Amino acid sequence: MVTAVDGYPYRTYKEQLQSIPLPKVHWTDQEWRSRIISELRPYFILPKSEPADFLAWIKNEFSVQELPPEDLRSPDLNHTIRTFRKGLSDPFWLLEKNEAGRMFYESAFRAGDRTSEEYYEDGKIVIGYNEEIDEFYSNSDFLEHVLAYFRGINEEDLLNESPSLFPIRTALAYANNLDAVLAEYSGYRGVQVIHRILHAESLVVSGKNGREKTVSGDEFLPIFRQVFSSDIVIDTQVPEPESGENVKLSFTEAEDQTISLIFAEGRLYFSAREYFALHLEKKTSC
Repeated sequence: MVTAVDGYPYRTYKEQLQSIPLPKVHWTDQEWRSRIISELRPYFILPKSEPADFLAWIKNEFSVQELPPEDLRSPDLNHTIRTFRKGLSDPFWLLEKNEAGRMFYESAFRAGDRTSEEYYEDGKIVIGYNEEIDEFYSNSDFLEHVLAYFRGINEEDLLNESPSLFPIRTALAYANNLDAVLAEYSGYRGVQVIHRILHAESLVVSGKNGREKTVSGDEFLPIFRQVFSSDIVIDTQVPEPESGENVKLSFTEAEDQTISLIFAEGRLYFSAREYFALHLEKKTSC
């Protein structure tokens, strides 16, 4: 079983990811390379799991089925595996489309823009293992990064000082991989927020001076659908500003569930560090 160094009891992979704060240094920052290790070091998993142990973890976290050679020759999987396999004798497992694996299918095979909740049902996500380089890999980059993080890293590899980010044999490479996982997971959560907003029934906009305005779904849904279907960016670079100029948007869903976001400086924040960069031409006020 994979065990984190922080001493907490076992958690699912999603619970573990949710417990890791987003790095305060962004990958575009000049100091990213010098700071990312120290920011994420408390969440490193030690040591690196043996292949058999990690495969047991995969089977515990996800529903997977091993693909025998005859399945690998089937038309719907042959092209997928042929384009990314690392060795001719590598074993493969098919990730089933249950709740544990849904996030990866929705991310990899979304049918349409971010407002769409549909994904291509014929898409296949597989996991391979290459003994020569001792790596589990996948045709889903998101899943491959998740596997590399939870596989862990050995203490002796943390001492390697190579600037190379691949393969994951250094602290920098491992921190870079975890940074990618957190960014991808944040993006996925952002898409789920979009879907929740587009199912909301009403909106209360709260501006400065305590003024509020209630907007019905018929009024705000077409606007937000248009905004979210445009080329928006989901990012974590700029933290939510501490300003009285911020506008609060509270969306009420069915059964009186509420989701609140903050609009500030052209960004719509769904957490203190996660936001949609909307690139609006006009400043919104209340």
